Formats: sequence, structure tokens, C-alpha cells
Amino acid sequence: MARPAISPHFVVEVVAPDCVYLLSESRHVVLRGRAYASVVPLLDGSRSIEQISAALSGQLSVSAVRLLVGRLSIKGLISDGSERDERAAYLSMVGVGSAQAQARADAAIVALRAVGHCDVTPLRSALGALGLRCVEVASPAAPAPAAPATLTVVATDDYLRGELAAINSEMLARRAPWMLFKPRGGVLWFGPIFEPGHSACWRCLAQRLRGNRRVETMLEARGTTRAPLSVSRAALPTTIGAASSIAAGEVLSWLCAAGGVADGT
Repeated sequence: MARPAISPHFVVEVVAPDCVYLLSESRHVVLRGRAYASVVPLLDGSRSIEQISAALSGQLSVSAVRLLVGRLSIKGLISDGSERDERAAYLSMVGVGSAQAQARADAAIVALRAVGHCDVTPLRSALGALGLRCVEVASPAAPAPAAPATLTVVATDDYLRGELAAINSEMLARRAPWMLFKPRGGVLWFGPIFEPGHSACWRCLAQRLRGNRRVETMLEARGTTRAPLSVSRAALPTTIGAASSIAAGEVLSWLCAAGGVADGT
């Protein structure tokens, strides 16, 4: 990489003369040796390997610096970008902080659909705040956008709504990935992300969910209520907003990774 940097979710602390601590919320790394204590503070994405060697006034050769950076890279401690802000730290933390990953997110189009008593407006705002391009599909029966979506996100109040079967069939036919999201109720649901050909599909999930809803399934079978018997009625603007922001983060992570943390495996 042209201008190596310590991954931005790490805090760097140098204890002279020969110890470096890299600290994050989930990981502490100790690097021992004067070479690390000299080189690591210079790994901020603003210098090339040659410039780092020159800044050390010949204490370490270019090949020695390159070897040290290579060791750090193997340990997963190096990124290839100069961005050091909160967004870069988040993407680095979840393992998708490369410039190529960001380029995938920049090129992506996210299609939004609402099924049941849901509104995708908060989710659209949250995705927009992350710089992601969105297109809203007016109804579950509406045709797909003219430009193929990189990912479709379906917001619903119940993962067993009948409309989801049609969406599942459509996505399987198109071999297009899609994500379920429930922003309502006392328990918020994020994912899975279904990837046709690589993960299970919605019907597999629905079968398992029905097995855990014996009372609702019994009432629906008797015909005394309209299926599905959705009980996720509770919601506040603040909880929907928070859920939408978390979902947007999951979408960003998946787009950067081209298959991310909420996948349907």
C-alpha cells in the first residue's frame, strides 16, 4: 500500500523507549522493540514507506520499514487509507475499512420497501446520512427499480407477512440479495440478509418462526383472526429512529464487505 496507516479504530500509545500499545474496545495489542516505537507513530497515512525511512534519519532502511509494516499488516493492524474520522474508525472496527470497500459502498444503490405497518422514511434518512444512495419502491407489488439495486431492504412489522413470500420469490428469480428489518415492537430485528445461492431463503426462516408462534398459528388456523397476527405494536419515533440508524450501519457494513455481518447463513 502506498501510504500505510494504523487502522483508525486503534488508539496508539508509545511507552518509550521500546513499547507500543494499540488499544480498541475489543482488542489490546502490545508491540515490543525500538523499531516499532519509532515507526508506528509515523503510520498515519500521510507518508510512504520511503518517507518514513527518511523521517527516521536512516535509523531504519526502506526494506526494514517495509518488513515491519508487512508484519503489522499480517496482524490486521494496517489500513490503506488516510481517513481517520469516526466513520473510518467504525468501518475499520467491523473489518471493512479499505478504500476498495468504501468504493463499493459509494457505487451501491439501496432499494427500500415497506410491508405492513411500517414507514421507510426514517431508514431512508439514516442511509442518506451515511452517504448511501436509496430508491424507494412504492409497494411490495411494484416492479423493481430501473437500475438494479445492490441490496433491497424490506421494513416490516412481522416477518411472516404474506407479501414477503412474493418478494422472496422475486429475489430468488433475480438472484438479488435482500434484507429484512423490523423497527417496531419491544424487540427490534435486524436481518438476516438473504443472498440467493449463498444462504437460506425467507421460506426457511418463516418455517422456523411459525414453529415458535404456536398460539398465533393456532388462532390463525381457526380463522378467528387475520394472518399474520402481528403483536409488534409498540413504537416511538425515537425507537424507530434508533432502529433505523442501526439497520443503516448494518447495510453499510454489508455493502463495504460485499456480504456482511447480518448475512443469512
